[in-house]
Amino acid sequence: MNQRIPVVGMGSDGLAGLSALEKDALAIADCILAPSNSLALLDSLSAEKVPLGTDLNLTHGLIQDRLGKSQKLVIVVSGDPLFYGLAGWLCEKFGKDRFEILPHVSSMQLAFARIKERWEDAYLGNLQTLPVERLLDLARTLGTLGLFTTPEVGPDVVARLLLEKGLHGFNAYVCENLGTPRERITQGSLAEIASLKFDPLNILILLRDPSFPPQAPTQRSGARFGNPDAEYAEDAPARRAVTPAEVRSIALGYLRLKPGIVMWDVGAGSGSVAIEVANLIETGQVFAIEEDPVDLQRLASNLRRYNATMVKPVFGSAPKAFQGLPSPEAVFIGGIGIDVPRMLEPIWNAMKPGGVLVIHLASPEAFVAVNNDLRARTEDVSVLHLQLAMGIRQMASTLLDPLPPSYMLRACKV
Repeated sequence: MNQRIPVVGMGSDGLAGLSALEKDALAIADCILAPSNSLALLDSLSAEKVPLGTDLNLTHGLIQDRLGKSQKLVIVVSGDPLFYGLAGWLCEKFGKDRFEILPHVSSMQLAFARIKERWEDAYLGNLQTLPVERLLDLARTLGTLGLFTTPEVGPDVVARLLLEKGLHGFNAYVCENLGTPRERITQGSLAEIASLKFDPLNILILLRDPSFPPQAPTQRSGARFGNPDAEYAEDAPARRAVTPAEVRSIALGYLRLKPGIVMWDVGAGSGSVAIEVANLIETGQVFAIEEDPVDLQRLASNLRRYNATMVKPVFGSAPKAFQGLPSPEAVFIGGIGIDVPRMLEPIWNAMKPGGVLVIHLASPEAFVAVNNDLRARTEDVSVLHLQLAMGIRQMASTLLDPLPPSYMLRACKV
């Protein structure tokens, strides 16, 4: 195996704040890849210095090119490389065995240290990926939030949003340009923060005022999963857009769901799978993709009914509808399967390594095509033939009313 590439977390004090191990790695490097602001702190080193930008596609190509030159590489990033940092992406794209992670204090950790507040119970998130409705749910129920803001959704925007929704009970701290000569800590009420402007590089910390107790969690109707089909579609014709509860429950188990993941429900129909995924993972992003306008209206109605604020409906056909969506760790495709084969290529390419794809099919022809396609992509394919029957009472007897036979496939991307 090739020597592992050090990924060094560095603070604003540059080399002075690094350990002997990290300094040694930099001293023998042939090439250092880092953002420009980090490279500026490494002028004394003789290695070639290559700036990394924000375009991950360009970064991927740059690193791939350097790996082919047998150079001793070191990648330098700010703070903890695995806390909303580059290291997670590097491990996904190139494999964990390629790297050795050498963390520094994260900027979030530094922010809490600056205001001298505990953070073991805090919710820590990034507004670049955290939906606004989910932020509001968190603010209703939690006592401490630490948020990486964005230029578009800065501390002033968040403060105004909370005030508009009646969530007044927070004291706020804005920590700007931490560890630099331009560092500034601003403390104030939400009304005060809403009236100010801040540099783009900041962290917003919200601390609940003890005189404003948390609100009760917004009540969801129904169970976390396995809700009756009729709850998603009140009339019989509409139930064609509902994955049957029994099949749905098996699919949810096959998806290997974890908190914080990105999940796509392709051909979402009523949204039953997407809604129950959101109930189970509680944090993350769920995208319900549907091309039928009538089903999309039913989906939107169910999202409101179940208060499924984490689920984002996406109107459109595959693969165009996938453009701009974050790469998923889990994907579910349901339906009879006529259109599934044409979806596989773009979905497989979009999935993260280790991602799970679960497909429910009723058509034998589609099953054969999809099974062959998946087995050409990965050896990790599971097949389940479903033959289910519901017990119904008729004249003091129990009779079995069978569901149409169907197939479920699970494929894992390695």
